[in-house]
Amino acid sequence: MGLTIHYSFKAERDEGRAREFIHALHQTAQDLPFKELGQVVELAGEDCNPETCPKDLRWLLVQATESVEVKPKGKRQKQDWTTYYDVVPSRLIAFDTWPGEGCEPSNYGLCQYPRVIHTDRGLLKTGLSGWR
Repeated sequence: MGLTIHYSFKAERDEGRAREFIHALHQTAQDLPFKELGQVVELAGEDCNPETCPKDLRWLLVQATESVEVKPKGKRQKQDWTTYYDVVPSRLIAFDTWPGEGCEPSNYGLCQYPRVIHTDRGLLKTGLSGWR
């Protein structure tokens, strides 16, 4: 049996404050007994795509990907399903850690996401704003 912790936090739209927060968190992490502590990375645009990024950043970007839920409109039919669309960050400031044996890596950071994505249903508002 294991322990899983999920967390989320938001910050103002100010990029400088988001950067300061992540660097302060990284500084604090240096005092903790992590077996491995990665450097703070900043990515933007296509560099945030987990399918095309360098292998060492893939897990961080997979976990940074959000999803948007779209429910069927009108009266639901049996074959109607809720659809989920992945939303890849447009900007990321983050770092990864590995606590030690028997643990999965953990990632800490803030991301900005596009306000609109292209889907098979056309343009979709994500509702994701600020640094998350």
